[in-house]
Amino acid sequence: MALEIKAFKAIAETLVSSPRGVAQRLVDLAMELTGADSTGLSLEDECDGQPVFRWVATAGELRPHLHQTLPRDF
Repeated sequence: MALEIKAFKAIAETLVSSPRGVAQRLVDLAMELTGADSTGLSLEDECDGQPVFRWVATAGELRPHLHQTLPRDF
């Protein structure tokens, strides 16, 4: 539980100091806490009139895919 509290504190501090960095901080912490090889956060977006998911934050093996998209029905 102490690690989770530390992570929430880090996210709150990032929210105050650099709100645009919250998504990246979140995926970095998720990877650290879970021991995963990669983590990412994608949000629904539109590209050329088509619904897509856009990677807004990535870490680990997914890092090269930052800002890339996947079809919504992928």
